[in-house]
Formats: sequence, structure tokens, C-alpha cells
Amino acid sequence: MIKLKRHYTQNEIDHLAIMWNKTRDERYKEEWYKAVKLKSLVVAGSKTSRDSSIYSPLQAPVVQPF
Repeated sequence: MIKLKRHYTQNEIDHLAIMWNKTRDERYKEEWYKAVKLKSLVVAGSKTSRDSSIYSPLQAPVVQPF
């Protein structure tokens, strides 16, 4: 069984998605969902000195009409 890590790189998340597509093994799917959720929590909870707003990747983008 794959152990849940505290931090994931984008390459590791991509690898989990690729392995899920190749094998259709539920453990890769579950691990991928956990990794994406954990990464989105880390991104949403961090602020940079140039940006005072919080970025939430789970939020739909706002499209402005022309």
C-alpha cells in the first residue's frame, strides 16, 4: 500500500494519475485524490509577499464578457 506523504511534488501527483490510468488500481486513485486535496490545502493556505489574496484552485474562474 502507498503511504500518504505530507508533501507531494507535481511530478509525484502526475505519476499517480498516470498509474491510475494504466492500471485502474483503486489505490492509485485514492492516493491521487488525497495528494490533490493536500496540495490544494497547502496552496490555499499560503500567501506570498506579492499577493495578499488566497488562491483556491477548487474555485471556478470568473470569465468577464468582452
